Amino acid sequence: MISKNHIYKKRNFKYTIILCSKYKRKILTDDVLLTLKEAIREVEKTHKIEALIANIYDNRCIEIEIQSSPYVAVDKIITQIKAKTAKKIKEGEKTSWVFSKVPSFWSAQELLLCSSENITISRKMEFINSIPTSNREKEKKKWEKFKSKIKEEFTNV
Repeated sequence: MISKNHIYKKRNFKYTIILCSKYKRKILTDDVLLTLKEAIREVEKTHKIEALIANIYDNRCIEIEIQSSPYVAVDKIITQIKAKTAKKIKEGEKTSWVFSKVPSFWSAQELLLCSSENITISRKMEFINSIPTSNREKEKKKWEKFKSKIKEEFTNV
């Protein structure tokens, strides 16, 4: 867990952030996770926070626990984590293959939970399941609608 010897001793906010890979692709391999940890360490030094990768869900999503001062904006931390990790993964020798699988590394959605909230595994899984796997499903539904509409028009003639 996160240590109690944090820089700001009087008040610390604890957050849980869940980030999923783009289209929930299974790209969080061991090499990618090592690179993620390095990038998160850089963000820790920059913002004077403590961060820990708490869970990995099916090699698609990671859960990060963050402890920080109330003076540090969490949205900046999330942006920095996403930017640094994506950049390091793209530049890495063992991890650059990831960008042949997805156009960008992280999904646009992230889940932010404060420690005061009731954080249950079902709530986390509900979020993870709500992220789309690809835009292809939308296109497929549109195509199916279009095909059925055409069939109706030809059968009515």
